[in-house]
Amino acid sequence: MEIQNIRATVVSKKIVNNEAVLLNLSAHMPIEYKAGQYFSFIFSEKLRRSYSIVSTDSDSTISFAIKVDDGEGFSAVSSLKLGSNIDILGPLGKFTYVDDGSNTLVFIATGIGIAPIKGIIDTLIKNSFSGVIYLFWGVRKEKGFIFDFSLYPIKFTPIVSSPDGPFDNVGHVQDFMKKLDFNSNTSFYICGDPLIVNDIRSFVKSNFHISPDRIYVEKF
Repeated sequence: MEIQNIRATVVSKKIVNNEAVLLNLSAHMPIEYKAGQYFSFIFSEKLRRSYSIVSTDSDSTISFAIKVDDGEGFSAVSSLKLGSNIDILGPLGKFTYVDDGSNTLVFIATGIGIAPIKGIIDTLIKNSFSGVIYLFWGVRKEKGFIFDFSLYPIKFTPIVSSPDGPFDNVGHVQDFMKKLDFNSNTSFYICGDPLIVNDIRSFVKSNFHISPDRIYVEKF
C-alpha cells in the first residue's frame, strides 16, 4: 500500500478509564490500510508519534487507542479538539493478519498492545473467519481493560497482574497459556511492551511446536 501524507479531521475523542484516549479521524481523501498497521501523527516539524489503528480494514473512520501518559505525544493528542485537523503519514507497519493456513489464531496483548489486535480480530470476525480465535489480554489493573470482548465469538482470557480487588485470572499471560496445548497449525500474534513480547515469544517457542514463521510480533 502506498504511504501518503493525509489530512484528517477529529470526529470524536473519548477517555476510557483514564487509561487511553479513543480517537476517531475522518480522512480528507480515500485511504487503504490493513487492521494492525499504524500511522505517524505529524504534530509539528519536531514532534511526531506513531499510533496503531484500532479500526478494521480501510474503515472510512480511522480509529486509534492512545495510552494516557505524561509524554509530549499524549499532550499533543489532548490538545486536539473536535473538528481539529491533523496530518498523518501512512499506513505503516506489517503487523497484520497473514493467511498462512492456520485454523487456530492466538492473540496475546499486554496493556495498550490490544490496539492493533482488536482491529485484526474485528476484521476476521467481519470476514467470517472459520477457525478458532484465542485472545489473552494482560493488564496491570482492572481499569486497563479499555475494550469489552465478553460478547465476541472468541476464547477470551482477561488477566490482571496486580488487581485492586477479587479477579478470576491473576498473574501473567504465560501462566494461563501453559494450561493449553496448541498444535502446529496455529499462528501467534503478540503485541505490547518489547521486553514482555520477547519473553512471551520465547515462551511460545519453548512450549509449543510452532514454526517461528507463524509467530508475528509488534513492540511498542
